[in-house]
Amino acid sequence: MTPIRENKWDSLRLAPDYRAFLQAYLETRKISLSDLARAAGFGRGFPGDVISGRRRLTVKSFRAFETALKLPPSGRRYFRYLVAREERDLFPDLKPESVERGISELRSREWTRSRRELPERANPSVSEVMRDRNCLAVYAAAGSPGKGATRDQLASRTRLDELDVRKAIALLAKAGVVEETTERVLPLDLHVALKASGAGAAFATLFQSACEAAAVRSKSAVTSEQELFFTSSFGIDEARLPELKAALRSVILKFVDECIEPEGTRVVHLTTGLHL
Repeated sequence: MTPIRENKWDSLRLAPDYRAFLQAYLETRKISLSDLARAAGFGRGFPGDVISGRRRLTVKSFRAFETALKLPPSGRRYFRYLVAREERDLFPDLKPESVERGISELRSREWTRSRRELPERANPSVSEVMRDRNCLAVYAAAGSPGKGATRDQLASRTRLDELDVRKAIALLAKAGVVEETTERVLPLDLHVALKASGAGAAFATLFQSACEAAAVRSKSAVTSEQELFFTSSFGIDEARLPELKAALRSVILKFVDECIEPEGTRVVHLTTGLHL
């Protein structure tokens, strides 16, 4: 399948309903109904029946479409809102006014790609970024590519002091993931996945720091209605661990992609470990 070019996303962003969205997706990706059916695990004629209005989406078929569509987070959210507008029974927790507001917001701004992988071995500065948790917070607070954020916004969203913000910006710029102008800091991607190399010493330092921060925070926020602290131990078939790891990773990345608000007012931290 041909990757979507950013200058073609407007045809999806302006689609009036989910059927038109799917049709625009086919045209943008230059793929056939059969290609989409195979990608989603449907019978050959099902996507065409949905687009023509002969068939409605169910929870199962919506999720299959959502998984098969290769879209940035904004595109997936827009598709979800379009479906929720017409198939309200699929999303009972989404209020109509929230759906309309979400559609309006996503139509009014450009969509960006979801993530870029940045191996530690590709740039020595990546190790420095991975050893400093403030870098992750500042990057998360930097907004969307092309818009970015001011240094005051970074400080407000992360609750870091000015010196820590400036240090993090310098490390991120050195690693090639942000550009710094006189007034703003501009991320080059919506989401960057830092990939540890070798024994992963830099990541181990970062993960330990994140766990320690979560432990400290839990002492004052464990009963918070906004924050979640969870741990569990359970029996498994050890041979399935690789499969379970892949499934959990997929769920976490999907959660992040669906929840991320580039211009959000606060940065939150998510730390996960599945281990023996």
